[in-house]
Amino acid sequence: FADQIFLAMQIPGLDLLRLAIQRIFNNRHPFYPDKNHIHHLLLKKYGHKKTLILLSLVILVPNYLSFLHGHTIYYIILSLLFYFFVIIKLQKNIKY
Repeated sequence: FADQIFLAMQIPGLDLLRLAIQRIFNNRHPFYPDKNHIHHLLLKKYGHKKTLILLSLVILVPNYLSFLHGHTIYYIILSLLFYFFVIIKLQKNIKY
């Protein structure tokens, strides 16, 4: 279903959009590579294994629950809140 595809691609898409906007505001090219993606931030703090588990859970669990119970909009909102909470928490220690 289209809503489940959106739900699965929501976190990577938001991360891409967030970084493009952030780079533009910092007067850098939007496609310039850096280590500010969510997976890089999580890797610095938690390591490979926990990062893989956390990102898999964040993407797969809401998708699975929406498949079982419907109400995809609730899981989209829940994923958005989690994403922004993690980004705000992880970016406190980053200097630009």
